[in-house]
Amino acid sequence: MSAMETGNESIRSSVTSVFDVWATYDQNWRGPHYPSYPVTTYKIGSALTLADAERIVCDAVLRQEENQGANALHSLRVREVPAGRYTLQWKSLSEYVYDRDGVLVDWRTFPNTDGVFPGRSPDRIRFGAGDLCEVLRGNDTVILGIVLDLPPDTDYAEWFNSRPLKLDAEDDCYVVLAAAEIPHGNPFHANSLDVFRPEYKISVRTESRLRRAYNDYLTADRRRAIADTAATAVLREAVGEAGWDGTVEPPRWEGDSFKLWLEGVPGFPRGLDLQVSQKKAWDHMDRVLISLKRLAGEPAEGRGYRLKRIPPLPPLRKGLPAPEPDPEEMFCL
Repeated sequence: MSAMETGNESIRSSVTSVFDVWATYDQNWRGPHYPSYPVTTYKIGSALTLADAERIVCDAVLRQEENQGANALHSLRVREVPAGRYTLQWKSLSEYVYDRDGVLVDWRTFPNTDGVFPGRSPDRIRFGAGDLCEVLRGNDTVILGIVLDLPPDTDYAEWFNSRPLKLDAEDDCYVVLAAAEIPHGNPFHANSLDVFRPEYKISVRTESRLRRAYNDYLTADRRRAIADTAATAVLREAVGEAGWDGTVEPPRWEGDSFKLWLEGVPGFPRGLDLQVSQKKAWDHMDRVLISLKRLAGEPAEGRGYRLKRIPPLPPLRKGLPAPEPDPEEMFCL
């Protein structure tokens, strides 16, 4: 082996990680930007130290100073990845995020594969509940959203990490509702390093929709409890008017069903185990009541629901016999 080859080999053996620099560019050629706009992300360099990587970040900012609109910088990040072994590009040892001006805005200094998330101190939580934000989603889209919940703080992380299970990088996230998904979308967990301050003008209509969605989120549990209580009372009254004996249990969680155990229903000498979905009880109680009247043999005008048998659960493992059905069959409307 030559002296040059020996020197190269010693350099390779001393390098344990490489700092890759990634840039995200605005690809929105036409305004407005919100509720979402396209971006593109690609690697613009690598370095052996964080200081050298930050020099690449500064160089990228200088190259973009005269560029406005589309193709302007959105953000930059430095990912420290292991050298000399197989590693997916997002499985980094540490990560640093910079805004379009090259200013460090957030960082993570523990491995996101097997590192323990210690929680965020108050000064490291950049957003509060109800703040509008941008979220980089999938490296090709930026969406406008509103923050519903915050990452775990250091006190909670200390308590949680004292147990066998530990927090990791996936727990370092905000709960966000996207403007484009109101009113039918669900909140999602956004990596803290992918959340940014909005950089463009937000229309009054879009902001109003986000504020209303946030208020709905805050009052959702209370409104759901009120709706369940009211529906339970109506169902119990209907059961009493039909002359049946039985019980009515409200849902235990969102999406659960109202559970009715009824005795004295014509055609069901062993009783009727009936389930009514939460949505039907909330939105179509009139049709549910018509169905109950018809079960009691009373005439009722209007549209009701047909009684459907709930099939027994399949075996938990292939090759095992299916569980025996309960003596009382289960039905739903």
